[in-house]
Amino acid sequence: MAKNRFVIILMVGLLLLSSMAGINTSQIKSKVLQQQKSNTAHITGTFVIDQNTTDPITGKKGKYGFDSDVVVEKTGTLIVKNATIYFLSDTSHIYHLWVYGNMTLYNATLTVSTDVIDPAYTIHVMIDGSKSQNSIVKIDESKIIYNGWFNVTNKNKNVWINNTIFDKISNAPSQYAYGP
Repeated sequence: MAKNRFVIILMVGLLLLSSMAGINTSQIKSKVLQQQKSNTAHITGTFVIDQNTTDPITGKKGKYGFDSDVVVEKTGTLIVKNATIYFLSDTSHIYHLWVYGNMTLYNATLTVSTDVIDPAYTIHVMIDGSKSQNSIVKIDESKIIYNGWFNVTNKNKNVWINNTIFDKISNAPSQYAYGP
């Protein structure tokens, strides 16, 4: 419950900051919904993370951290451009990124934070076309750096990966020796 209040306060604060910065929030159709009984962020609209985005965890620009699973629903679009998206996975909470809708990573980094107590160094990414065969996933000029899985299922088209580095975190303990 306290976490949900924090998320609501954070989103209100981000809206206030964006209005002070002159960003027209009516043009940004982002919805990140926190489910009360689970630790999952559902993206049902367009959610953009770029070099001007302020990280809700560190306050730094150009990155965005999730302390939850993330589901890009079939109506959702996640765009990460010139920025980093990271997950706060630890040994008690190994997070997932499920993409049923659209996702674009351009000059982006997808990774995990190693600055948590007992880090897990891992996330699992699943691009699944079972809910929307027309969804598009584009990953270009990016870095996918974590120890875990990167799966594409039920997609016979519309997944485009170009000039992208897939690697594991090199200083991870031996139990996390696998990578995408």
